[in-house]
Amino acid sequence: MSYEFLPAHGGRGLALEAIGAVLGWAALVVPGQLLVAVTQAANTRSRRLLENLGLAVTDRFVEYGQEQLLYTRARAELT
Repeated sequence: MSYEFLPAHGGRGLALEAIGAVLGWAALVVPGQLLVAVTQAANTRSRRLLENLGLAVTDRFVEYGQEQLLYTRARAELT
């Protein structure tokens, strides 16, 4: 899953609505599949969004010179 909005459109709940819709769609179309998202540790807004949608950090790694967080949603939560 990947998303990006222009700064002028931030803070309107668009990402929450869009990613929430993707999660709902995935639960119907590919039930039981593991869902994964990655964001930089420094990106607090994306981290809060993912956590509000029920994803949890399951790994940390460095890529592009920055700490990245791997978020997953438990398989049981997708069904």
